[in-house]
Amino acid sequence: MIPTALFTILSTLVSNRCYPIKLPEQVTFPALTYFQVSGVEGNTHDGFDDTVEARWQVSCWGKTYEDTRVLAEAVKLALRTFSGDGIEIVKKSSVENETDIYEPDTEIYHIPVDFMFFIIT
Repeated sequence: MIPTALFTILSTLVSNRCYPIKLPEQVTFPALTYFQVSGVEGNTHDGFDDTVEARWQVSCWGKTYEDTRVLAEAVKLALRTFSGDGIEIVKKSSVENETDIYEPDTEIYHIPVDFMFFIIT
């Protein structure tokens, strides 16, 4: 499954500080969060097929812009060739969007990177 595969790949980049959906309260930076933004089942003239286009966001969090930017580049490199097997097979992945954000209330840098995965289930 995609969440398990993402955790396995991404957690090595941040010493297991990789979390679904939100950061824990007392997190050590840099850290990552990930969640599914959308998923669209493939549809042909014969009905639904075994494909899904799934958009996932991986958010990079850090105390400095430089650390956060380096992490975002490492995430993109790790997931550009992301593929899996088992229940789901990722046939293609691509970066769809990336934004630089500064959270002034917490003084944290945040770079969300959106990926599109073409999956065969």
